[in-house]
Amino acid sequence: MTNCPNPNCNTKNLPDDARFCPNCGTEILPPIMVVKSCKVTPKSVKLGDECKIQWQGDFVQHVVIEGVKYTQKSISLQPKHSQTLAVSFVGLDGSTLTKEINISVVVPQPDIQITAPEYANPNDKVLINWNAKYVDKVTIGNKSFKAKDKVSLVHENGKTICEILFHGIDGSVVPKIVKVRKALPANIDSCAIVPEYLNENEWINIKWKGSNVVKWEINGSISFPEETSRTISSTSNDIKVVFYGEDGTYVEKILTPKIFKINFCTLEEYTIAHTESVKIKWSAQHVKSVTIFGEQQNEEGTYMWKPDKIGISTCSVEFVGKNGRTTTRALQVNVLPEPRIDQFELKGDNLVWKSVSMDGCSINGSKMLDTQGTFKISNKMIEDGKVVLDCWDWRGKHYTKELSPCIIKFVASEQILFKGQNATLNWSTFGMTKVIVNRLVQKNKGAITMPITTTQVNLDCWDKDNKYYSQTLKFELSEPQILNFSASSTRVLMGDTVTIAWETKGMKRIRLQDTEYYDRGTITLPITSPSLLLECWGYDERYHSQTIEFDILPSPEITLYAEETTITQGKSTTIKWNCKNVQNLKLNNDAVGSVGHKTVRFEESGIKWFILSGEDLVGNAIKKKKVKISVNKRMSFIEFIGIMLFSAIIPGFNIVMLFKFGNEENDSTSKVAILFGIIIDIIAIFILPNINY
Repeated sequence: MTNCPNPNCNTKNLPDDARFCPNCGTEILPPIMVVKSCKVTPKSVKLGDECKIQWQGDFVQHVVIEGVKYTQKSISLQPKHSQTLAVSFVGLDGSTLTKEINISVVVPQPDIQITAPEYANPNDKVLINWNAKYVDKVTIGNKSFKAKDKVSLVHENGKTICEILFHGIDGSVVPKIVKVRKALPANIDSCAIVPEYLNENEWINIKWKGSNVVKWEINGSISFPEETSRTISSTSNDIKVVFYGEDGTYVEKILTPKIFKINFCTLEEYTIAHTESVKIKWSAQHVKSVTIFGEQQNEEGTYMWKPDKIGISTCSVEFVGKNGRTTTRALQVNVLPEPRIDQFELKGDNLVWKSVSMDGCSINGSKMLDTQGTFKISNKMIEDGKVVLDCWDWRGKHYTKELSPCIIKFVASEQILFKGQNATLNWSTFGMTKVIVNRLVQKNKGAITMPITTTQVNLDCWDKDNKYYSQTLKFELSEPQILNFSASSTRVLMGDTVTIAWETKGMKRIRLQDTEYYDRGTITLPITSPSLLLECWGYDERYHSQTIEFDILPSPEITLYAEETTITQGKSTTIKWNCKNVQNLKLNNDAVGSVGHKTVRFEESGIKWFILSGEDLVGNAIKKKKVKISVNKRMSFIEFIGIMLFSAIIPGFNIVMLFKFGNEENDSTSKVAILFGIIIDIIAIFILPNINY
């Protein structure tokens, strides 16, 4: 990339072959060619191989080698002989530069590769392949072949098949003798499983030694002679191994895996009761030893195990195989406490039960339940008077327990209340023949609403065996109170609104200004009397009251005026005021008394305001009083003289016009001009002198 050489043109990044600037038209001189390097790699090559000519330079248009143009910087050539090459560089500016490069070409000896089978049976056809480099021809006897070719010949029981002659381009002749020996049957020295004893599920490794094996297979899976071992997945069955010889015959080997295996190791039961024993049963093969709690056992047998604690207990059975490997089986048994029902009772309306070592429970055979929990008793159960809990353990053995007579519940809707206030009493009993509440005989289940006047009420019951049961409800009785009766302010003006708040406790009725209200609240109302009465009645109809006293103050009276409200600049006027029932008076932010006056001289024209503010006797801001003063601008001496002259000249002029044209009856224009002049006279004489500026 290049830039325009014109200093007044900012065109940049032009192509290297650009000859003129596209913006200003300035001619761009081509840059001078620079050749930095030119080399060949490698310098010496075999005949037929390639070498590369690589060069580096700037502003090179192309290179010429043996009359061929090249633009790339890496040029591949295949020289036929050693020589000195001339590399000509042509620059963008038209200049040329020549570099000489020496290349050495070596004529190699024949490179021969022959493939033929190692062995064959007599009279079999044998295929011989060859691939030769740097040869002119190949001959077998009097026959000629290509450098890469093949021939098929008959095998003659291990004799030399042929001699192949390779004629090199360097003039040499290289003979190659091809021999194929006679095919032999498989010879197996050993074939075994290694190691002899295996773990269960362990991979099986088969190893063999022998000769003349072309292929072999395991249970039909083909392998190859170069492999002398093969690993297969574990099996307890016999393994068939077949070896195939060079001559097509085969040899069979049968291998029997010796697998260290635990056939079974189990418990007769997995859940037992405490103090019971459980039987361990096991069977294994290819075992060296079996150990339970340090005691040696047979390869197959049983063992009685008695765990010594409740919970999950573990017994380890150790098996040592003949291969020396150890396998441990951990057997776990769940040891439960002796099955029993610990709890079955009523708490409130709920049946509560708890069992130990049970699989399930039911109540009255109607519903399947968990081994512990709660269940709401039904009215039918209460009426029937019989509830039975049935539980069964993991073996199916049943255990039962019957619910005893009891007081299910005895509750009140309120236990903290005011004397005489009603409360609802609810009770429920089970298995009782007699129930007394409030000195009256009642049903086993019921409810009554009654005024509470004592601190406790009893529930008395007797079952079929005349056993006595009782339960007491205790009440906390309080006196009604007026907790709060207040006003947002007690110092007010007549008719002002005030927020009244009240809060009571234990009142049945509340009245304020002949209106019934709730036990607490707020209301905003005007004050028209010096007192306000709150009346209340408790649940026992006792009367309670409280009064708020108000200090009612007179309303403000305010008078504000000015002797003159329109004056001329430089003159004065007097502001007067008279106020009652006010405080903190201010006249335009200046503190003043309740009665007074103020004379003010105005040196500037415009509108002036006087504002009287303050507070009433309660402290509330009063409505402001305002007086507006208009101050007119005063006329200067020069303005006065000008108006007077204007007032004198204009009428004189119009008098002359009146005498000159007033008699011309037919001149309407003159009459209009005279009338207009008279109007201007009036303005000049009577109005202008009285205008204030």
